[in-house]
Amino acid sequence: MWHPWKRRIADLEAREQRLIDDLDDARRERDTERFNNGIITRQFCEADAANKRLHGRNVHLTEQLGKAREAANDGALDEMGRRLDRALHACARYRAEAAEDRAAAMTAHQRMKDALDAADRARVAGRSDLVRQLGLSEDARRSLAGQIATLQTANEALTREAYDRSVTTAAAARPKPGPPTSAKPEVTA
Repeated sequence: MWHPWKRRIADLEAREQRLIDDLDDARRERDTERFNNGIITRQFCEADAANKRLHGRNVHLTEQLGKAREAANDGALDEMGRRLDRALHACARYRAEAAEDRAAAMTAHQRMKDALDAADRARVAGRSDLVRQLGLSEDARRSLAGQIATLQTANEALTREAYDRSVTTAAAARPKPGPPTSAKPEVTA
Protein backbone atom coordinates (compact mmCIF):
# COMPACT_ATOMS: atom_id res chain seq x y z
CA MET A 1 0.00 0.00 0.00
CA TRP A 2 1.30 3.44 -0.98
CA HIS A 3 1.29 5.96 1.85
CA PRO A 4 1.45 9.74 1.47
CA TRP A 5 4.52 9.90 3.68
CA LYS A 6 6.38 7.60 1.27
CA ARG A 7 5.67 10.04 -1.56
CA ARG A 8 6.87 12.90 0.67
CA ILE A 9 10.11 10.99 1.42
CA ALA A 10 10.64 10.34 -2.29
CA ASP A 11 10.12 14.05 -3.05
CA LEU A 12 12.57 15.04 -0.33
CA GLU A 13 15.15 12.54 -1.58
CA ALA A 14 14.83 13.92 -5.12
CA ARG A 15 15.18 17.49 -3.86
CA GLU A 16 18.21 16.49 -1.79
CA GLN A 17 19.82 14.93 -4.88
CA ARG A 18 19.18 18.09 -6.94
CA LEU A 19 20.78 20.21 -4.21
CA ILE A 20 23.80 17.89 -4.09
CA ASP A 21 24.15 18.13 -7.88
CA ASP A 22 23.89 21.94 -7.71
CA LEU A 23 26.56 22.00 -5.01
CA ASP A 24 28.88 19.85 -7.13
CA ASP A 25 28.34 22.15 -10.11
CA ALA A 26 29.05 25.21 -7.96
CA ARG A 27 32.27 23.66 -6.65
CA ARG A 28 33.47 22.87 -10.17
CA GLU A 29 32.73 26.42 -11.27
CA ARG A 30 34.48 27.78 -8.17
CA ASP A 31 37.60 25.73 -8.97
CA THR A 32 37.53 27.01 -12.54
CA GLU A 33 37.31 30.60 -11.33
CA ARG A 34 40.19 30.07 -8.91
CA PHE A 35 42.30 28.67 -11.74
CA ASN A 36 41.41 31.64 -13.98
CA ASN A 37 42.22 34.06 -11.17
CA GLY A 38 45.67 32.50 -10.83
CA ILE A 39 46.29 33.08 -14.53
CA ILE A 40 45.11 36.70 -14.29
CA THR A 41 47.31 37.36 -11.27
CA ARG A 42 50.35 35.90 -13.03
CA GLN A 43 49.71 38.00 -16.12
CA PHE A 44 49.45 41.15 -14.03
CA CYS A 45 52.71 40.31 -12.28
CA GLU A 46 54.40 39.81 -15.64
CA ALA A 47 53.03 43.11 -16.95
CA ASP A 48 54.17 44.90 -13.79
CA ALA A 49 57.67 43.42 -14.12
CA ALA A 50 57.81 44.52 -17.77
CA ASN A 51 56.79 48.03 -16.73
CA LYS A 52 59.54 48.14 -14.11
CA ARG A 53 62.13 46.96 -16.63
CA LEU A 54 60.97 49.58 -19.11
CA HIS A 55 61.17 52.27 -16.45
CA GLY A 56 64.74 51.22 -15.60
CA ARG A 57 65.67 51.31 -19.27
CA ASN A 58 64.18 54.79 -19.62
CA VAL A 59 66.17 56.01 -16.62
CA HIS A 60 69.34 54.57 -18.16
CA LEU A 61 68.59 56.23 -21.50
CA THR A 62 67.98 59.55 -19.73
CA GLU A 63 71.41 59.29 -18.12
CA GLN A 64 72.99 58.50 -21.48
CA LEU A 65 71.22 61.47 -23.03
CA GLY A 66 72.57 63.75 -20.30
CA LYS A 67 76.10 62.55 -20.98
CA ALA A 68 75.63 63.03 -24.72
CA ARG A 69 74.40 66.59 -24.15
CA GLU A 70 77.50 67.37 -22.15
CA ALA A 71 79.69 65.97 -24.92
CA ALA A 72 78.06 67.97 -27.71
CA ASN A 73 75.70 70.91 -27.75
CA ASP A 74 73.53 69.94 -30.66
CA GLY A 75 69.93 70.96 -31.31
CA ALA A 76 69.11 67.40 -32.37
CA LEU A 77 70.08 66.17 -28.91
CA ASP A 78 67.77 68.70 -27.31
CA GLU A 79 64.93 67.46 -29.50
CA MET A 80 65.83 63.89 -28.59
CA GLY A 81 65.71 64.90 -24.93
CA ARG A 82 62.25 66.36 -25.34
CA ARG A 83 61.11 63.17 -27.06
CA LEU A 84 62.62 61.07 -24.31
CA ASP A 85 60.88 63.20 -21.69
CA ARG A 86 57.57 62.59 -23.46
CA ALA A 87 58.35 58.86 -23.50
CA LEU A 88 59.10 58.94 -19.78
CA HIS A 89 55.80 60.69 -19.10
CA ALA A 90 53.98 58.12 -21.24
CA CYS A 91 55.72 55.33 -19.34
CA ALA A 92 54.66 56.86 -16.03
CA ARG A 93 51.10 57.10 -17.32
CA TYR A 94 51.15 53.44 -18.41
CA ARG A 95 52.53 52.41 -15.01
CA ALA A 96 49.72 54.32 -13.30
CA GLU A 97 47.18 52.62 -15.56
CA ALA A 98 48.76 49.25 -14.74
CA ALA A 99 48.43 50.03 -11.03
CA GLU A 100 44.77 50.92 -11.56
CA ASP A 101 44.26 47.71 -13.53
CA ARG A 102 45.90 45.72 -10.75
CA ALA A 103 43.62 47.37 -8.18
CA ALA A 104 40.63 46.54 -10.37
CA ALA A 105 41.84 42.94 -10.61
CA MET A 106 42.16 42.72 -6.85
CA THR A 107 38.65 44.15 -6.46
CA ALA A 108 37.34 41.62 -8.98
CA HIS A 109 39.19 38.88 -7.13
CA GLN A 110 37.57 39.92 -3.84
CA ARG A 111 34.17 40.02 -5.53
CA MET A 112 34.81 36.55 -6.91
CA LYS A 113 35.72 35.26 -3.45
CA ASP A 114 32.54 36.79 -2.09
CA ALA A 115 30.56 35.17 -4.90
CA LEU A 116 32.11 31.79 -4.11
CA ASP A 117 31.17 32.16 -0.46
CA ALA A 118 27.67 33.10 -1.52
CA ALA A 119 27.62 30.04 -3.79
CA ASP A 120 28.02 27.76 -0.81
CA ARG A 121 25.10 29.51 0.87
CA ALA A 122 23.08 29.52 -2.36
CA ARG A 123 22.94 25.73 -2.64
CA VAL A 124 19.99 25.79 -0.24
CA ALA A 125 18.23 28.70 -1.93
CA GLY A 126 18.71 27.48 -5.49
CA ARG A 127 21.13 27.88 -8.34
CA SER A 128 19.81 30.90 -10.29
CA ASP A 129 21.53 33.47 -8.06
CA LEU A 130 24.80 31.53 -8.26
CA VAL A 131 24.69 31.43 -12.05
CA ARG A 132 24.20 35.20 -12.19
CA GLN A 133 27.10 35.86 -9.82
CA LEU A 134 29.42 33.54 -11.70
CA GLY A 135 28.40 35.25 -14.94
CA LEU A 136 29.43 38.60 -13.46
CA SER A 137 32.77 37.11 -12.38
CA GLU A 138 33.34 35.78 -15.90
CA ASP A 139 32.55 39.21 -17.40
CA ALA A 140 35.07 40.82 -15.02
CA ARG A 141 37.70 38.25 -16.00
CA ARG A 142 37.15 38.90 -19.71
CA SER A 143 37.40 42.64 -19.17
CA LEU A 144 40.65 42.25 -17.27
CA ALA A 145 42.09 40.01 -19.97
CA GLY A 146 41.36 42.74 -22.55
CA GLN A 147 43.02 45.36 -20.38
CA ILE A 148 46.10 43.15 -19.98
CA ALA A 149 46.37 42.74 -23.75
CA THR A 150 46.15 46.53 -24.24
CA LEU A 151 48.80 47.12 -21.59
CA GLN A 152 51.17 44.56 -23.11
CA THR A 153 50.80 46.12 -26.56
CA ALA A 154 51.57 49.57 -25.15
CA ASN A 155 54.62 48.24 -23.29
CA GLU A 156 56.00 46.64 -26.44
CA ALA A 157 55.56 49.88 -28.39
CA LEU A 158 57.30 51.91 -25.67
CA THR A 159 60.17 49.42 -25.53
CA ARG A 160 60.67 49.64 -29.29
CA GLU A 161 60.52 53.44 -29.17
CA ALA A 162 63.00 53.62 -26.28
CA TYR A 163 65.39 51.30 -28.10
CA ASP A 164 65.14 53.38 -31.30
CA ARG A 165 65.84 56.51 -29.30
CA SER A 166 68.87 54.98 -27.62
CA VAL A 167 70.32 54.01 -31.02
CA THR A 168 69.67 57.51 -32.37
CA THR A 169 71.22 59.11 -29.26
CA ALA A 170 74.33 56.96 -29.53
CA ALA A 171 74.70 57.84 -33.21
CA ALA A 172 74.23 61.56 -32.54
CA ALA A 173 76.83 61.53 -29.74
CA ARG A 174 79.63 60.28 -32.04
CA PRO A 175 81.99 63.08 -33.20
CA LYS A 176 81.58 64.09 -36.84
CA PRO A 177 84.68 64.15 -39.07
CA GLY A 178 85.79 67.63 -40.11
CA PRO A 179 88.47 69.08 -42.40
CA PRO A 180 92.06 68.23 -41.44
CA THR A 181 93.70 70.91 -39.30
CA SER A 182 97.32 70.07 -39.96
CA ALA A 183 97.34 71.10 -43.66
CA LYS A 184 100.38 73.12 -44.78
CA PRO A 185 99.71 76.57 -46.25
CA GLU A 186 100.47 76.96 -49.90
CA VAL A 187 103.54 78.97 -50.79
CA THR A 188 103.13 81.30 -53.78
CA ALA A 189 106.06 83.14 -55.31
